[in-house]
Amino acid sequence: ISMAKIAAEGVPAKTIATSLHEIITSLGDMPIWGHNCSQFDRPLMEFECRRYKLDPPDWDRWRDSAALYKAHKMGTARFPGEPLQDYFSRILSMRRKGLYFSLDHVLKTEKLGISMDTTGAAPVLTVDPKLGLLMDVATEILKLGAHRAAFDVLVTHALIQTMRADPAYGDLCK
Repeated sequence: ISMAKIAAEGVPAKTIATSLHEIITSLGDMPIWGHNCSQFDRPLMEFECRRYKLDPPDWDRWRDSAALYKAHKMGTARFPGEPLQDYFSRILSMRRKGLYFSLDHVLKTEKLGISMDTTGAAPVLTVDPKLGLLMDVATEILKLGAHRAAFDVLVTHALIQTMRADPAYGDLCK
């Protein structure tokens, strides 16, 4: 995405930052989930909040599905008393050859309740009703394109729901 494209099609950064801040603030202390958000979304949100003189969301609210997925695959537990953000940073900084945790890889290798058939003329998305997403919404998301923001949110949601159902993730998904 170029700056020219953002200027032509985008919404001003201040509008996005203040709107997102309003939404997050209105949710009280509910967790803020993202895939690899410890390394991207959270620092970006904090920067934008500082830039526009807004209070950034509390660090303890952030949950990183990429870090949790990677930790689960490596069998690496949280140290007693280790702050959640430190745990996420520690996990994401560890290198493991052959361990992939991108949303594309997770979608292809895990049973998340989402599948996409690309054999026909147009891709067909199937979403398990247990994920709580209407097929009309899923269809609209697919129209935007796979691996765009809305699709990534859908896959992240499915991964989070899968982790919540797995006792191995324990209290980390709350």
